[in-house]
Formats: sequence, C-alpha cells, structure tokens
Amino acid sequence: MKIRPNLKVVDLGCGTGELTRKLADNLPGSEALGLDYSTDILSKSATFVRSWLYFEQGDTRALKSG
Repeated sequence: MKIRPNLKVVDLGCGTGELTRKLADNLPGSEALGLDYSTDILSKSATFVRSWLYFEQGDTRALKSG
C-alpha cells in the first residue's frame, strides 16, 4: 500500500479519537480532523490533540449532499 503525504483527512464518528490518532500517525505531513456528535465521548480525545490533529463536535447528517 502506498502512503501519500500531505493529505487532509476527516474521521466521521471518531469517538474517543484513538483510531484517528493512529491514522494521523501513519500519514506523514497530513492534517486530520476527528468529528463526532457526542461531546461526552469526544472529550476523551483531548489527549491526542496536536497542531495537525484536532477534534470537533458535529453532526454528520449535516454533510448530506442534495
């Protein structure tokens, strides 16, 4: 598998952010956003925040097209 650098990725329904961090760690030079609806679960992602890895509360239903 070829890893491409400098991507912008979004993890929808990221939960605690643990897997989002692992994803970001394997994508050099990339920026990653974890998005989850639950503020309670999302609060556990605070330990993973970096300048290139961040988390936001949001509803993925707002991303529907059409």
